[in-house]
Amino acid sequence: IDKFEAPTTTIHNIILGQLWNDQEGTITITNHQTGDTGCLYFIPYKTTKHFTKIKGDVMDKDGVTRVQIKGDWTSNYTYRKVGEEAWNDVWNLPADILEDKKKYYGFSTFAIQLNEEEEGVAPTDSRNRPDQRCLERGDVEGAAEEKLRLEEKQRARRKAAKNAEPQWFTMQEDPDTHEQYHMYKGGYWRAKLKQDFSNSPDIF
Repeated sequence: IDKFEAPTTTIHNIILGQLWNDQEGTITITNHQTGDTGCLYFIPYKTTKHFTKIKGDVMDKDGVTRVQIKGDWTSNYTYRKVGEEAWNDVWNLPADILEDKKKYYGFSTFAIQLNEEEEGVAPTDSRNRPDQRCLERGDVEGAAEEKLRLEEKQRARRKAAKNAEPQWFTMQEDPDTHEQYHMYKGGYWRAKLKQDFSNSPDIF
């Protein structure tokens, strides 16, 4: 079982200039079954003048470094075992995807497609949000009106059902970290197959 913590994200030029974000800090990934840990450090722009550089190590349960990592969190990762000279590719982003990102606000083709509508999903699926659909059609005013309507509807729903339970998840305690998390309890794929979402709340 792995657990990781995210680095700090800083958004620059929110008001003026070209928008860009910087990641700073360390992701520590812990395997609670083996005791191995991985530390991935996001090097801040102020240090290298490159805002996408990373480096890291993978250590065994005794804290001995076994693998080194370096790369660019937007385009490539490489690694090598301690004592070896050659770096090995873990992941490389194809050049055509990098070009596409310039056209679509930094999103890859895959990321752009994540919000595409899909038939047969639950009515609570976030892709069904009417304000998002308005934005994709270029209807900014309609999106603002829908967003306000949804927020008011959400407040009313919370007030009426303070002890509402998630439909597809249940709260559990992690046996290793003792932290609370949501565990999928089943049922969604069966409901999708039968196209029976009669128990889903009306949130939109």
